[in-house]
Amino acid sequence: MSRVKREHYVPQSYLIAFANEKCQVNVFDKSTQKKFISHIDKVAAEGKYFHFENFDINNEAVKTMNDEQLIEKFFSTAIEGEYKQILDRIRSRITLTNEPTFKVAITDEEKQKLAVFLTVQMLRVKDFRQTLKSISEKFTQAISENDTFSEKKSEFLNEINSLDEKVTQASMIFDTDTIRDFTEVILNHSWIFYFNTSDVDFITSDNPIVRNAHLQDPPRSYGGIASKGVEINFPISPKILLAMYEKSYHQDLVPCDNRIIMLSDNRFVDYYNLLQVNRSFKQIYSLKSLDNLLKNTSKHHPNSLNMKSKVTLYHNGREY
Repeated sequence: MSRVKREHYVPQSYLIAFANEKCQVNVFDKSTQKKFISHIDKVAAEGKYFHFENFDINNEAVKTMNDEQLIEKFFSTAIEGEYKQILDRIRSRITLTNEPTFKVAITDEEKQKLAVFLTVQMLRVKDFRQTLKSISEKFTQAISENDTFSEKKSEFLNEINSLDEKVTQASMIFDTDTIRDFTEVILNHSWIFYFNTSDVDFITSDNPIVRNAHLQDPPRSYGGIASKGVEINFPISPKILLAMYEKSYHQDLVPCDNRIIMLSDNRFVDYYNLLQVNRSFKQIYSLKSLDNLLKNTSKHHPNSLNMKSKVTLYHNGREY
């Protein structure tokens, strides 16, 4: 396999479901506040995304990993092919099934594999890397400004500053215990496949798997994948979305596990699309024009169109 100029953190094999016949998507970029049309090869990607600069260049293992783009090749060969096949089967099963309401959308084998793929995707995106960086920066600030850590402050700060979010991210992706633990949590939720029959399409983003906390109790967070009441959403196509619900809070949805639910109300689609806008790292993607979505979001939820830190750290009564 030849070298690629851009390493994707959201696979093209996924984005193609939201693209036109020319493999193009409508894009809104929060960092520039611009909308444009782009080929899927040029979005949710970055040059040398998994290139490790902060290592001894004489280290042959690291040099080989960088020169041969081994992580990018792993995703392309070991992950994305089967990932696409499973999503294609689910899309076909839902769209081609006669009277699909409450029919089973996914087999047990597909669900097990898809849970692994979803875990890897959550850990792979730029948003997760930025979250790791923000946690490190805010923790550093909290320690620096607090005398509680005075005796070991330098030791703590040196240890934190030595961490590299790119290395931490890659380590988590290739740690079998991390993948297993995340996967088990996801599998324990109720999976519902919404079939969108409204006249508004689902959109996606550079952070396609998004979470919404249904419990609010600051400073405690209920936005983790295992948190009580959490809802995790993943648009599969402009007409299909997978929603995963924590069971103890969303008990009424347990009977719908693995089932197809028809969604005809535009307001529900707007809700899921707003989550994509709000939780995206920098860009959102759509098969159709984003004009109406951007107009409505600008009017009712203007802050959702801006890039912002998703990390808040509370320490000794202070917010960082």
